[in-house]
Amino acid sequence: MKLSMQAIRCTLNQLIFTAVIVITPLCGSTAPQIGGYLFSGVSCNPAEKESQFEIKYARVNLKGNVNETIRYKLMIDLARMNTLVKNISDSNSIITRYKPTPILLDAQLDYSPRLDYTLSAGRMKIPVSASNLQNPFELEFFQRPLIRKFIPDTRGTGVLSRLEPFQQKPFKLHMGLFNSPNAYDDESHLDGVLYTNYNPGNMKFSMSFLQGFIDTVQNQITDLAVSVKFDHIHIESEYMIQKLQQHPEALTRDGWFLNFVRPYAFQNLQGVELRAAIRMEQTYTRHGPQQERLIIGLTVIFDSSHNNWLRLNYESSKNQDPHSTEESIAVMWMVRL
Repeated sequence: MKLSMQAIRCTLNQLIFTAVIVITPLCGSTAPQIGGYLFSGVSCNPAEKESQFEIKYARVNLKGNVNETIRYKLMIDLARMNTLVKNISDSNSIITRYKPTPILLDAQLDYSPRLDYTLSAGRMKIPVSASNLQNPFELEFFQRPLIRKFIPDTRGTGVLSRLEPFQQKPFKLHMGLFNSPNAYDDESHLDGVLYTNYNPGNMKFSMSFLQGFIDTVQNQITDLAVSVKFDHIHIESEYMIQKLQQHPEALTRDGWFLNFVRPYAFQNLQGVELRAAIRMEQTYTRHGPQQERLIIGLTVIFDSSHNNWLRLNYESSKNQDPHSTEESIAVMWMVRL
């Protein structure tokens, strides 16, 4: 029986993952912390008069300390089982490919010899785009921004160096190398990533840059993000540009989004908070506008620990190629374990 390299890699990854889950907590100096979160609800399409129940996230994480300088983190998403993901999916793209959606999200070891430095190895989030680094509870909407589609793999296997050179100033510098997305197993490349973050008080600035490959196509991503928090409103914006180079043609596309969030607290209901949000976003190619989307969100937080949420999203999206307009409504219960 002939086994493909992809099947062999998948089997090895499963064996390594099982070994890490069983062995690492046993070697830890403290008991591992187990957590996770579940998003479950219903979504509907008013135009098609269709609706369906879904589980968006069913994530379980395990983390702890091996000793004073080494930490571990594991996370899986059971909602991803038996699903496929399509990368670079729009009609103007050079590459379209399907692959099984991995349920293993994170499996990393962190080594921190000093307070201002951490070296991570394993599978983790790739530090490209500020919004991509946010967990689902830090977002105001179910759908992540459209520009996230520019990132072929938001998580990868590699090494990441994180430095905070100025302890008195909120500045962070991340540099890493990750395996490039490769569907054919015939070539191997690495992606280089640089991410900086500066957070003075109620403002946050970040910049990220990725240089690498998607299969044999050169891939370059540059991202700029800024957010500002006032007393009663939070504004967040991000811009990303991607260049894919495959001789003799090159594809350039970019996009942006703008978020407005307004929280409301109830004096008579301790711990209860209402958050109203709106996101406007658009992506472009060299031929002009590609897709635009408007999302209106309403979230109710039922406790001061922020572990119990109810969220409603209305979404209106317009696609230029092919020309279409879609609307959807989603309601989900969000529970953090």
